Amino acid sequence: MVANTSAYLVATLLEKMGSDDQDFRFMALNDLITELQSPNFSLEESTERKVVDKVLLLMKDKNGEVQNQAVKCLGSLVKKVQEAQLQKIVDELCGYISQDKEDLREIASIGLKTVIVQVPVNSVVAVNVCKRLVPRLLTQLESSSSSYDAQMDALDILSEVLLRFGNILATTNLQKQTASTLFALLGHSRPALRKRATLAVGHLVAHLPDDIFEDLLHKILNGLETSKNTPDRLRTYIQVTGAISRSNAPRFGKFLSRVAPSVIKYTELDDDELRENALQALEAFVLRCPTEITPHIDTVIDLGLKFLRYDPNYDDGDEGEDDEDETMESDNEDDEEDDDDGDYSDDDDMSWKVRRTSAKLLSAIIGTRQDLLGQLYTNVAPSLINRFKEREETVRVEILQTFITLLRQTNTYGGAEYEIDTSLESIAKRRKGSRPGTPIETDQ
Repeated sequence: MVANTSAYLVATLLEKMGSDDQDFRFMALNDLITELQSPNFSLEESTERKVVDKVLLLMKDKNGEVQNQAVKCLGSLVKKVQEAQLQKIVDELCGYISQDKEDLREIASIGLKTVIVQVPVNSVVAVNVCKRLVPRLLTQLESSSSSYDAQMDALDILSEVLLRFGNILATTNLQKQTASTLFALLGHSRPALRKRATLAVGHLVAHLPDDIFEDLLHKILNGLETSKNTPDRLRTYIQVTGAISRSNAPRFGKFLSRVAPSVIKYTELDDDELRENALQALEAFVLRCPTEITPHIDTVIDLGLKFLRYDPNYDDGDEGEDDEDETMESDNEDDEEDDDDGDYSDDDDMSWKVRRTSAKLLSAIIGTRQDLLGQLYTNVAPSLINRFKEREETVRVEILQTFITLLRQTNTYGGAEYEIDTSLESIAKRRKGSRPGTPIETDQ
């Protein structure tokens, strides 16, 4: 009786889905979603095919609300249909994302992500979906005729597949092809695509066998070491080393003796975005590979301190000059400010990102290197206090958080032997002559 009722209801809904009235089509999809979510609802094989065909057709509907409702319906439908119909859904959606129509491509991309989320992990269905879907995505990414937007959509979907099903990526050949395709995309001319490729590599490497992992990493490191004159590509290679360290630290750590010196070296280039990327990568190395980074830790600390005060757009006069010299030179500095404004623009100033990342790097070191607590008190604490005058609020907050981390580590691992001079007199002396920044309130 239930089956007959379901069949009659579905037949009615299918008829409404073909209506010329967009409201009828929308409501039919809405009612179908409600029925699909019922645990007692089932579809006969012949009816199942008709429902899948109609929902896929409505994804191409001229009305956007109907399209969105069709995508929503897919999420419930894939839980009820047999594998053959699921494969059909994947095939059709793959065809949609390769088309030139932007609205259809976008809705199909959302549809594929919806399907991927609903497929159970570590299931036979998931394996078969990967076998069918990944090669088609790679073909689209490798094709010179694919548009930029189509490649972006394909890469987003591939990244989602790797995140959920990377451990069951069907065959060694498919793994090799995926690694090769993603590596090629790291050199793409468009930054957004390189960024998505970096994210996908991070998902992929967690599941690669050692030989493919090492081959991919050697290619990335060769690119890192030979891309000094191509800043965009160099930034990407640095970012991807950080992504790999976060995803697979044990295997990546074996290569850190080769990676770290190159990343450290590139902070010397006059490129604030590159410096930010390099410091972020070093932060990842500190957090994920604490043992392997030890030979470089002193250099990394020095870099963090150096770029914590890196502010080429503002000279605060605190580089070791005494108060008397600052007073004598203040008039000259004020006179020169107008000239300096021609060299620097606050709107273009990205140095605050470098300082913020430096504070995060120092916080990572403080949080993971209890063995260096004494050294950190001697070298890092005074610099943090001195930078309480930071003029950018987001950076100042990060510096204060880093200082709090140091105090907490002291409470946990230190003792009375570690003392920081945080008296009002000391802080006021360090801050004397600074103009920007929010005053620090201290209870008296």
